[in-house]
Amino acid sequence: MGCLWRKEPGGQLEPQATWPKETVFVARVSKFTDEQKMQIALDLLGGKLSHAKVFRKYDISSTYAYKLKDRALDLLREGISRPVGRGDPQSERLARRIAKLEQLAGDQALAIQSLGSV
Repeated sequence: MGCLWRKEPGGQLEPQATWPKETVFVARVSKFTDEQKMQIALDLLGGKLSHAKVFRKYDISSTYAYKLKDRALDLLREGISRPVGRGDPQSERLARRIAKLEQLAGDQALAIQSLGSV
């Protein structure tokens, strides 16, 4: 892994080796709620506003806006491809596998219990 850097207030980059030991990293929190992100994606997809107006309205970069739009389209495609009430095929397959393994474990426990009482 490469060296981490941080930007000082004066604009100078400083390598990790020179940071004080008490340096604390804080996770970045999104400035938008999920509902706001959805609204941004809908504004971009709806076409009522130009993309530039959406960027200015929410004070976001075009890169961030397009990421939200692409994520919304991916989720929409995924949701449309499944019948209503059906889960993800992979999740269903894993649930069946878990049920089989639980049955096998139960059968083994019964076999061990019956062998132990002989």
